[in-house]
Amino acid sequence: MEGQEKCYAHYRVAVSACPHCRRGLCEECAGHAVGGRCPDCAEREHSAVEHAVLRREARLALRRAGVSVPHQAGDPVFLRADGHPLTAGICLGLAILLGVGLGAATTVAELHWGIPRAVIAPALAIAVGICVSGVFGGTSRTAGGVAVLLYVLAVASGPEALGIVSSGVALPGPSQAARWFTDHHAVALACYAACAPLAFVSAAGRRIG
Repeated sequence: MEGQEKCYAHYRVAVSACPHCRRGLCEECAGHAVGGRCPDCAEREHSAVEHAVLRREARLALRRAGVSVPHQAGDPVFLRADGHPLTAGICLGLAILLGVGLGAATTVAELHWGIPRAVIAPALAIAVGICVSGVFGGTSRTAGGVAVLLYVLAVASGPEALGIVSSGVALPGPSQAARWFTDHHAVALACYAACAPLAFVSAAGRRIG
């Protein structure tokens, strides 16, 4: 340090300088410095960390309340998992089971009460979206995308899922999928496709602004 440089706070001879603002620090200030930073820079950095934590907690609280907010680095996709891969995998598996179960329920409604599955599609999409949001612990665009995929799975695998539970038949293969598309009318398929956004919105939440 040059002998003429002074401490910014006490106007004494500086023995070091803050690495951030380059202001001089006297021996007393240097002794109290955190990481060599002057008190002002240390306080600003501490405040920035606190504000970042508060912003993160606010984002997660909004997602739990059903509001879709921009995802930031470090935010968990599965709020219930809180970053634990095993818990996230269990949550995803549970969401898949719920989606397939709801698809089987629509098949039961069609077989026993004669209600076409295409008519139940809006309620199915919303139910899948709500279940995914509940399993994830909050809303997000990722949850919305997963909800759409599970909705498609619920629609396509409903009859096969009911058959597996009731009679122990084998898992459906490509021939069963082809036959499923052949047996459904274009209007029914259009209804299923039109209801897919409902699954996304139910799991992704409402946007701010």
